[in-house]
Amino acid sequence: MPILSYMLFLFTAVCFAQDQTAATQPQTPAQEPASLEGKVVSATGGQPVKKVNLTLRPMGAAKGESSQPYGTVSDAEGKFVFEAVEPGRYTLWADRSGYIRQSYGSKHETGRGTTLTLIAGQHMKDINFQLTQQGSISGKVLDEDGDPVGRTQVQVMQMGYQKGKRGPTLRRGGMTDENGEFKLGNLAPGRYYLCSGSPMGTMGHESTRSASADPHKANAPREDFAPTCYPNANDAAGAAPIDVVAGRDVPGLEIHLHKSLVVRVKGQLAGEIPGHPYDQIQVSLQSAGPVSGLLSSFGGNADKKGNFEIASVHPGSYRLTAALSHGAYQVLSTQPLEVGDEDVKDVVFRLIPAADLKGRVVVEGQKSASAQQNEAQDAASGQSAKPQRSMQVQFYSNEGVYLGNPSTIVADDGTFTIPNVVPGKYGMSVYPLPEGAYEKSVRVGEQEMPAHAIDLSGGVAGELQVYLKMSAGEVDGTVHDENSQPAFGALVTLVPDPPNPEQEQRYHTANTDQNGSFKVKNVAPGSYRVFAWEDLESGAQYDPDFLKPFGSQSERVTVDENSRAQVNLTRIAATEVEAAKAK
Repeated sequence: MPILSYMLFLFTAVCFAQDQTAATQPQTPAQEPASLEGKVVSATGGQPVKKVNLTLRPMGAAKGESSQPYGTVSDAEGKFVFEAVEPGRYTLWADRSGYIRQSYGSKHETGRGTTLTLIAGQHMKDINFQLTQQGSISGKVLDEDGDPVGRTQVQVMQMGYQKGKRGPTLRRGGMTDENGEFKLGNLAPGRYYLCSGSPMGTMGHESTRSASADPHKANAPREDFAPTCYPNANDAAGAAPIDVVAGRDVPGLEIHLHKSLVVRVKGQLAGEIPGHPYDQIQVSLQSAGPVSGLLSSFGGNADKKGNFEIASVHPGSYRLTAALSHGAYQVLSTQPLEVGDEDVKDVVFRLIPAADLKGRVVVEGQKSASAQQNEAQDAASGQSAKPQRSMQVQFYSNEGVYLGNPSTIVADDGTFTIPNVVPGKYGMSVYPLPEGAYEKSVRVGEQEMPAHAIDLSGGVAGELQVYLKMSAGEVDGTVHDENSQPAFGALVTLVPDPPNPEQEQRYHTANTDQNGSFKVKNVAPGSYRVFAWEDLESGAQYDPDFLKPFGSQSERVTVDENSRAQVNLTRIAATEVEAAKAK
């Protein structure tokens, strides 16, 4: 056989043998997809719910991988199925008109619910998704004479937690029509409070001169509609509660607005915003109270010399806010202002231009043995090691005024630039942290600042440096119910010991999966208490007074660098939480 023909024969034989070997090789578990199926039923009657949009959403999907969620729709019997699902950790969401959008296993519309862990080749069945029907509130807003008040704001509030303190929190908002009527829907079952405020036509209206010939009447104190909560209270604390039931409307509610003293606020802008003359700047007052939208006053644009006036301002504590009135709403500057029972004059509102904030994320140390072990376990269960999702730096206002929540993506070399940061006081978060990292410290220029209290009220000065250390610990374990059965969908909270609501970055939460298991990663060294809840109001874990009665039902753990703590917990029943609140 000629040498060339012989070599060609050998090459063909080798290729054929490789193809045969590949064909007879069994498929590896990492390549085998998983599936999930179940049924959607009404939480009240148990009837099947059709045409529900279901979304299986990956948790912590990384850049460059298949992070797009899976979607399907329930059939006439409420049944649904997800086929060929990549192994991983997911949350399952349901959305349908007339029902609350919710996550599987969640007791609240904003809860993340049960984590579903799918391994290669697994066929998860019998997911029973109980969907809650929406409720609503309807009625009228009237003046002191019983006449309807059109185009006025209406807010529905619930008692909730903000930064470790319990108080009224906004849930829904809307407007009355020209007949003073309103209807606010998409409400989950629960107890609410209803408030209304100044009609839009009187908010910040132009000041007018009195036509009265009587000088005493001309100089009489001015009054305007004040925020009023159902049926006739000054705030939510004195309002009558309204209990909303799933699938039902609470009709016929009437709010009778009352009037109270109002004053004027006058002042002048100082400083410059390059490219924006004063008459393009809108000035307003935003209340820091629980009915902030109702108490806010809009004064319109300043004149060409920077003079501004805001009429009909109720006494209280405010943030004076300047924003661009051209194009998209953009806050330029804020400053506090106290308003009493007399006109406020000669206010100087200093404008400090927004600026780009440059920074750097510095990662100290190498990936720990624990992080490497987690990757190995994922690979063994069919979840291959995944690339780290790009880190982001996110700012949020600490002053009760929306400042745009500026954010940016961190480059591969750790540098970042956050554009147009408005002067103010902020909290900051970096996410997702690299596997095994925790936030060690934050510096602005040469000054170290806590991540929850970054003071840029004087403007951007210096580089923001965020130091992460690759030696975080982790806490994992299992949760059982009162019958010693695995508690799926339980909420696990990791709370610093002693608690400190200001250090929000040291608080952690996790939901148990279908086996009652949980894992909390990226835990900074320190002492913690671990709780497991059947149901918990959002933010309650930050309230030390709320946690006190349940201290004996928690487990205390000490997390060292590169350590792993394991706990076994019994779930705290929702009835115990309600009983503690009633005391």
